[in-house]
Amino acid sequence: MANKKGKRRDFGSVRQLPSGRWQIRYRDPETGQLRPAGKTYATKTDTQVALTHIESDIACGQWSDPDAAAVNFAEYATAWLRDRKLADRTRERNESVMRLHILPTFGAGTVADVTTARVRSWRGKLLAAGVGEPSVVKAYQLLRALMNTAVDDELIRRNPCRFGELAALRRRDVDLEGLTVTVRRAQAELQDGRLFDKAPKSAAGVRAVSFPAELLSAVAHHLEHFAAPGRDGHVFVGPQGGQLRRSNFRDDWLKARKAAAVTAELHFHDLRHTGNTLASITGASTRELMTRMGHSSSRAALIYQHMTSDRDRAIADRLGAMIRVSVEEPSGSSQSEAPK
Repeated sequence: MANKKGKRRDFGSVRQLPSGRWQIRYRDPETGQLRPAGKTYATKTDTQVALTHIESDIACGQWSDPDAAAVNFAEYATAWLRDRKLADRTRERNESVMRLHILPTFGAGTVADVTTARVRSWRGKLLAAGVGEPSVVKAYQLLRALMNTAVDDELIRRNPCRFGELAALRRRDVDLEGLTVTVRRAQAELQDGRLFDKAPKSAAGVRAVSFPAELLSAVAHHLEHFAAPGRDGHVFVGPQGGQLRRSNFRDDWLKARKAAAVTAELHFHDLRHTGNTLASITGASTRELMTRMGHSSSRAALIYQHMTSDRDRAIADRLGAMIRVSVEEPSGSSQSEAPK
């Protein structure tokens, strides 16, 4: 059977393969050459959604070469340790931690195989095996430092050992009258486990983001019932009311997914990606999207010079209109079609 090609878009294209599955092709932003995506999809709709995500990543400067992360973890870790300027005793300790606690789990795979879920499972298994808490903390810190370098080397888009802007948000960052959330800081963790706030990696990270008026009641309800008290109280807290950590966030996220009847493997970071995609659908330009998401690059002047608060407000208002349409759509028809 001849290949069936989908309608060509301004960015990339989708086509059906002889197997019946669907494939994405798009131009590599670095080489300009057409390349297929790393996987195929069962339906044309899934393929088009995936292509939209790739386009959004490229527009926001978050795309990375899928082949770049296929670097063997053990080889990368060995070179990383070798190139670090460390005292002899520190180097010996780090090499021992890497050999005993990190490489047995991650060494045979690639850098891209180190996911948030695998890191979480790895930490839990170390503790269950009787490895002392100080040793586990040291191993986690060493892995986090290595993955930070992998981000800088553009092998991966984000560090699976990071947790940032969300955990640092305070009540005073949310303006219910102006309908904005201001990002001023990101949470970081010291070697002894203490948490502190630090400035974002770039000036672009400090930003005020407008949200739709249709979300005001939900935001106000959260602040009233779930946020810590006082202007400096954290917007999001842990299960026991303490400061949010990735380790105590996971259970709450899984509960929220279950309550929302989300059965797919939805990661928290996907929400940011979805918001960016929806904003793109409203007609926001590349510069506006990059500013809204706090992205910084060598083209920063072009990104920010035409971005105004009024324009950001307009983006939020159009997002609100999309929410109203979704909420006002009758649900009876979809329910009646569900299998009994």
